Amino acid sequence: MNKQSYCAVEAFRGADKTIRVVGHRGARGMVPENTMVGFKSTIELGINLLEFDVVLCADGIPVITHNHALHAPTCKRVGGDFIDHEPKVLDLTWSQLQCFEVGRLDSSTQYGQRFPDQFQFDGIKVPKLDELLAYVAS
Repeated sequence: MNKQSYCAVEAFRGADKTIRVVGHRGARGMVPENTMVGFKSTIELGINLLEFDVVLCADGIPVITHNHALHAPTCKRVGGDFIDHEPKVLDLTWSQLQCFEVGRLDSSTQYGQRFPDQFQFDGIKVPKLDELLAYVAS
């Protein structure tokens, strides 16, 4: 089977001379990536094609995150500091994931400096895949 037979690839391809605007991890240049805030902002801008990654946490719940481990420049302990190690999502239960926030960038890191205009939010958590699917279905 070749790539052309996958309908998902066709959705991204579009017609000749067509430019597709894709919400890559949401609108990560504007709002925190792979968050419900990011996906909702993207859809509100009229962008109806989202790209994101799904990882299973330890109790088998599919969550939306780009990396297989929590990303230190974008992940803080609730009410605390940015993390200094990157635990694997697969090693954390859903309940343990709730101990982290992903709504801010550590501006002291090279990654954080890539998005100086990104809005910052407190209380933003890694979303479940079900949350996003329920939102887009409504």
